[in-house]
Order: sequence, then C-alpha cells, then structure tokens
Amino acid sequence: MTLLPIQFWTKFKKKEFGELNPSESLDLIENYLNEQGFNYIKRKDNKIVFHKYNFWTLLDVKSFLVSGIVKTKIKNGSLIVINGNWMIFLLAIPFLILILTAKSKFSTLEKSDVEMIWGVFAFIFGGNLIFRVIAHISFSETIKDLIEKNHTQKH
Repeated sequence: MTLLPIQFWTKFKKKEFGELNPSESLDLIENYLNEQGFNYIKRKDNKIVFHKYNFWTLLDVKSFLVSGIVKTKIKNGSLIVINGNWMIFLLAIPFLILILTAKSKFSTLEKSDVEMIWGVFAFIFGGNLIFRVIAHISFSETIKDLIEKNHTQKH
C-alpha cells in the first residue's frame, strides 16, 4: 500500500514489455533525477525519495517537479511504477494551527482576519496542489518514456 496523497501509477504489462527489472527501472529514474540536478536522492530497495532543496527551484518555471517518491513493484508479472508527493500537505499545517487557535476563546483575531487567513491558505495550497499534480503527471510520462526507450534499445 502506498500512502501518498498525490500519486500516479504507470503499468508496464508483461506481454508488451516482457520481464522488466524494478531495480533497472529505478536506476534509469535515479540517473534522470541526477541529470536534472536534484540535490537529495535517497535510494532504498524498491523506492527513491528525491528533493531539490534550494530556493531557486521555486523560480524555475521549466519544471514544477520539486520533490517526491518513486516506488516500483511487480504485480501479476507486470511492473508498476508509482510516483507521487506528500509535501504539499505540510503547507497546510501552519495554516490549520493558526485557524484552530484563531477560533479558540482566547483568540484576539476578528472574523475578517480568519476569513483572510482562509483565503490566503486556499490560494497558496490550491495553487501549489495544482502545480504539484501537473509536475507529477509530467514526471509519470517521463518515467514511461525512459523505461520504454530503454526496453526498445535492449530489443
């Protein structure tokens, strides 16, 4: 089970691609991430965790992909690659804390202040969510292209 709020599954069927090695697929993805300049890439048995942790990444309009996880597994002989992200929901924590404290009986914030906080939260969270979804859809297509290209070169 994959506990990622944003996730995309790419399935490579055995009858179309034959036996695909999950480790080789992760090697391809890891090399791609290195070429794209990701600062943090942590590889485990069946997954890669990656992140570009610098401020200038936010200003890079060519790529919205900042962080995420890529997992591979074999199911019924087919390779399944799952990529996704959890970081977007970390943005919600400070806003939710602020809103919860604003609604307490000890709060000095007025109703209009709380409404303004909700508006800013909706704008930042919603915009970031849309960009993350676009980034991971694009990354899913890149993964598909990498694995298909590697498979056709071998055969």
